[in-house]
Amino acid sequence: MLVWVFFLAGLVWTGAQEPVWGQDVVVLKSADVGAYNAAASALKESLSPEVEIVEYDLQGDLTQGRKLGKKIRATSARLVVAIGLKAALAAKLEVLDIPIISCLVLDPNKYDLARQNLTGVSLRIPIQTQFALIRNLVPDSKRIGVLFDPTKTNGTIEEAMPLAKRQGLELISSPVTSPQDVPDKLRSLVSNIDVLWLIPDSTVLTEDSLEFLLHTTSEVRVPVVGFSSGLVRSGALAGLYINYAEVGKQVAGLAQKILQGQSIPQGTVLPPERVSLAINKQIAEYLGISISPLLLRDAEEVF
Repeated sequence: MLVWVFFLAGLVWTGAQEPVWGQDVVVLKSADVGAYNAAASALKESLSPEVEIVEYDLQGDLTQGRKLGKKIRATSARLVVAIGLKAALAAKLEVLDIPIISCLVLDPNKYDLARQNLTGVSLRIPIQTQFALIRNLVPDSKRIGVLFDPTKTNGTIEEAMPLAKRQGLELISSPVTSPQDVPDKLRSLVSNIDVLWLIPDSTVLTEDSLEFLLHTTSEVRVPVVGFSSGLVRSGALAGLYINYAEVGKQVAGLAQKILQGQSIPQGTVLPPERVSLAINKQIAEYLGISISPLLLRDAEEVF
């Protein structure tokens, strides 16, 4: 694996249940979806068998989550694990004197998910890790292009500028204000860059624009580096992404330390300890890019 860098057969919150006494860990899950379930299962499997766990599914209802949070304070819970944004917000607002670990929240800092009793694991892959991948994939690359909506991802660009410079890269950013801007902006950008870096921006990446982005860059043989295996499968050269089960394992490690009385970072959001790599070998061959055997060995998925 590339190293760079809550779910028992239990109770489901329906609004009628009461939190029970005796559990060590209360897991709040925002909804019954695959990503949350993967993290929850990995957490359960990684914790010591002696740890008592009870899980509640908020079913997407923040109001119910807050009601549950109020009642958790009256139990003997030693730790709350919140999976997903609504669970994290419910825990943050209502659970004030029990340690909380949040995870699978796209932008924890935006929702102030860091305070004295709250820590978490971010879904963001460090930008310097992404740039390091680009340098490994395309060693001669100097100019990295990126499209972004200033109202959504300006912070990412501001953070990325000095990080790119430190790695000897020039980040050429092109702002867009609507999906309709993407074609013209991309045409102007691709002639001046060596690699197109895709970031999670819903203005730039739509169902229609993705096909255009990949087709246009392919025509001029500009490699695309993205942030999901789906993008790589669709035609990007490579991408780093989060494995939700690995996040669950990381949370389990933090939880075990808390239950054992050890200290962990408080009031902060930790980066993911492990990330996964996907590579499109067919695209690499089309672009004339030789992927090192080491990268191919470390890749979770190769297309």
